Amino acid sequence: MATKLGVLVVMAVAGIAVISVSSIRTLGDAEQVAHQQAEFADQVRHVMEADMAHDSARGDVLQVLRATSSAELESTAAHLQESLSGLEQTVTDFEAAEFPEVATAAANARGPVERYAATALATVDEVRSGQSAPPSFEAFMTAFREVEEALPLVADAVDVRLEAASAAVSEQKDSAVRLLIGVALLCVAVLALSSRLIVRNILGALRKVRYVSDGLANRDLTRTISLTQTDELGEMAKQLDTAVTAQRHLMTELATTTQSLALAATELSQVSGRLTHGADDATKTATSASNAAEHVKDGVHTAKEGADQMVSAISEIAQGAAEAAEIARESLAAAIDAEHQLTALGNASREIGGVVALITTIAEQTNLLALNATIEAARAGEAGKGFAVVANEVKELATQTARATSEITQRITALEDSNVAASASIDRIRAVVTKIDEHSGTIAAAVEEQAATTAVMSRAIGQAAQGSAEVSHVVTAVAEVSSATSESARASQDASHELATIAERLGELISTLKY
Repeated sequence: MATKLGVLVVMAVAGIAVISVSSIRTLGDAEQVAHQQAEFADQVRHVMEADMAHDSARGDVLQVLRATSSAELESTAAHLQESLSGLEQTVTDFEAAEFPEVATAAANARGPVERYAATALATVDEVRSGQSAPPSFEAFMTAFREVEEALPLVADAVDVRLEAASAAVSEQKDSAVRLLIGVALLCVAVLALSSRLIVRNILGALRKVRYVSDGLANRDLTRTISLTQTDELGEMAKQLDTAVTAQRHLMTELATTTQSLALAATELSQVSGRLTHGADDATKTATSASNAAEHVKDGVHTAKEGADQMVSAISEIAQGAAEAAEIARESLAAAIDAEHQLTALGNASREIGGVVALITTIAEQTNLLALNATIEAARAGEAGKGFAVVANEVKELATQTARATSEITQRITALEDSNVAASASIDRIRAVVTKIDEHSGTIAAAVEEQAATTAVMSRAIGQAAQGSAEVSHVVTAVAEVSSATSESARASQDASHELATIAERLGELISTLKY
């Protein structure tokens, strides 16, 4: 820009310099003409002096003829000598003039002037000698008439040269005016053409920058300037193109990340659904086990009452023992099934943990991309304010995603802890059920030795009663764990829905941009 403006200044200075040189040249020519005019004026003055001198000489000669004393005669004669000398000197000056026609006319007047001077002096000498009618006076008058005819020719030659000089001055003036006007018009035309080219170059670049800026204001990242000039506007256009390209790449990567986030949210929702279904099945199984445990407890109490009447109701004891063994086997099968369900629940929890880790990574990457977008928008200045708003919304969505994944992680951790506790409880259930099965075998053996082992049977039944109470307690705990697992799974599913909503909102924001 400084170079372009400098070119305009240089052209303006060059135009002023050309006009100045032309003016100086014109002034020089005018000075020369003025010098010639001064010479002409001096020659005109000489012509007038010559005319006055020859008239003065004639008057002096006439004064000499009328002189009444010798003093008056000598005084007049002296004055006559001065007039004649001035006249002769004027003719000599005209002969030395640089103009040929003036010098020629002066040379032609030389003879009459010399005769005029000689006859005048001769007349004075004759008057001094006492002649009252000097003979030379007639020749003096003849010479006077010759001088009267010769001097006007010199004046005419000077007038001709003066008129030629005046015409030359007028022509010089007109030529100078035409030259100055032509140079001024040429300078103005060159300066106007250069200004038009420079202004067109600047305005063209500004229009392209405005085109891209309008696109940015309308969230269009597909426009570019592509200027090839290397001035400040070209550098600014290149920087703006770089910023728009960076924003376009950022939005492309952000859109890809958003799609990955939406897919992850969908997968999390599916896993959460499977986890909810498994937790519901575990709850149903735990409820069945609890009911079976209640049956075991009731059967053990019945067996204990029958042990008191062992002698009279051995058949009832055998039947109760068989029922207890069957219930124990059902409890064992239920415990194994519950363990399988908890194992599946643990696997689902780990899968959820992996998905949550992926979502956390995506949220961190989204947050980083939003920060980069904010930085790029800040570099773009006014043109990047729209992107700064979008980047802040993306950053807020990434923060909400991080909070949601953190809450999911906490719930999954609680779910895994519950699974560990449930697994421990199921292990205890299996141990207790195994003991019940063993005691049922002992009861079956005791039926064959009914009399001898009544006391042992009574103690075993008491232990079975305690075991059945423990089974009932453990199964209740399993039911509670299963219910908590179901609630956590539902919370995980809700969180996945919220994450899907966030991803959808992020996609909507990105879809408003054209890249």
